[in-house]
Amino acid sequence: MNVWHCLLAATLALGVPPKNSKEPSFQTTSKDHHLKLAQAIAETCHLATNSTASGLPYALFGIEETSNSQTSIVKGVGGYALEPSLAEAYFVLHRTLSSTKGENRGTPQKYQQYAWELASAIRRYSRVNETEGYSATMDSDQLPPVPTTPLRQPPHFISGTLKYLYLTLAPADCLPLDRWVFNVAGHPLPICANAGGGADKGTFGCSGGGV
Repeated sequence: MNVWHCLLAATLALGVPPKNSKEPSFQTTSKDHHLKLAQAIAETCHLATNSTASGLPYALFGIEETSNSQTSIVKGVGGYALEPSLAEAYFVLHRTLSSTKGENRGTPQKYQQYAWELASAIRRYSRVNETEGYSATMDSDQLPPVPTTPLRQPPHFISGTLKYLYLTLAPADCLPLDRWVFNVAGHPLPICANAGGGADKGTFGCSGGGV
């Protein structure tokens, strides 16, 4: 499994109806299944990340099901290129689980903890120094991880990874998903139907406060 595949968790979760949805019950039931699948994918990605010595995701990892039906990581390889896919999955699942109807939707707050763990690992092991920013790493299971040569901080790290980690910990009225859509680069765009109903706030709807 590629770490970019963790993005599928966000894709599935975005299709889940909100609390005030008027969709027919059969559609809601189908999307409830999609949400459970999204949570399972995110848990697998989190398990893979936690299995590394650094707490940074592998580039590739294998998975298998044990005899007691628990998922375990076979072995991962490669380092972390500061991709936003895992952070986006945490962000979307946290917001979706906090705003959907129905029971057994899991615990939204745990994705904030996952996001904090990832942010802490990035700051500890991907930061080059106080003046040169961050770099992708060669091996997530090595302590400390060796940065790539030459040092490489991809543009999606700021536009996507850091943004999604921040939003996971930010108040729910900061770029709400019913008013904003994010493009592949992580840039927020107002949903046209809501362009005159709050999506045009200069602060993107963010109420501020500590994160």
